[in-house]
Amino acid sequence: MLDHPFPTPVCIACRHFDRCRREKAGTRVDASKCLEDLRRVSEGALRAHFRHLRNETGLPSDPYEDMEEILLSHWRSTRDRYSFTLEFSRSDTQGASSSYRFSYAFPAFGEGREKEETAACVALFQPFGQAVADMAQRLLDVVKPAAMNQILMGLDAALSGNRYKLYFQFSPGEAAQKLAFCRRLLPANRLKTLADSIFRLHLAGVDFSERGVFRVKLYFLFDPLNGAVFASRYGKTHLFGILGDFARDGLRDFLEIHRLGAGGKPEGLEIDLGLLPNHLTAEDFLKIPTIATSGSNASNMLENSCEDRRHVVNRLSLSIDDSHKLNLYYRIVEPEDRG
Repeated sequence: MLDHPFPTPVCIACRHFDRCRREKAGTRVDASKCLEDLRRVSEGALRAHFRHLRNETGLPSDPYEDMEEILLSHWRSTRDRYSFTLEFSRSDTQGASSSYRFSYAFPAFGEGREKEETAACVALFQPFGQAVADMAQRLLDVVKPAAMNQILMGLDAALSGNRYKLYFQFSPGEAAQKLAFCRRLLPANRLKTLADSIFRLHLAGVDFSERGVFRVKLYFLFDPLNGAVFASRYGKTHLFGILGDFARDGLRDFLEIHRLGAGGKPEGLEIDLGLLPNHLTAEDFLKIPTIATSGSNASNMLENSCEDRRHVVNRLSLSIDDSHKLNLYYRIVEPEDRG
């Protein structure tokens, strides 16, 4: 594991860095407790970034601009209480890239405001048609608030069509509630394989259209994941060549993602890794020969994220097989000239 000196890239952009009272001798920073970074991002910067993504993707203003206005209205109403609720991402799969992608969280769902947050979530799908909004509502109707910390909506938009997403983040424990939720999405034979690992289930995601769900993603949390376990699980995959050096001393905030298609049919495995808890940056992955020399959209994404200080990469996901899928998850910050 690389040991990067404090500050992290996010902290560099913080105007309160010089007066911060957090421990600076180490490298671990609990970004979830630091609200400054996202709160001070202007609405104008987010609006401009959405516009940039639409132009880059060739998307028309309608209906995306309407959805963006609804999202930013909700963001304005919550920014004084929550941070990091809006996360953008870029995806590259075997050379096919996607850039108008984001997820938006509703953390108040787990604080007794499930009705209000559910309504706000469904409203974000409304610009894409009543059938899409109705399907989102039906999926949210099965949620038991006691079992969930929060809900999230997501969108992956392209001229060829949109992928609508919902994510359900579980409260710690609650094994029975997790199984009950999964029972509504998966066939019985797939549920049997979850019995031994249900305690690790952290997040469930669904990709859907107006016709229904076409993919389920289950996120199993390993925190920490020690080096020996990493080697035993992934030592024979290309993932070991990419993350093996980083994983030697263990990894934090590590998720294994199981993608399931129609009828619960397995579609592949991925891992998702938080960079900040592991003292990693996007630059570290550019040092890996298989990525740095690939000349792919994935390596270009990493290079661009390193050059643009407005985009702080906080997570990435990689395919475990050889499909060469890479997703970068990033936040918008507004670095100041520290003169």
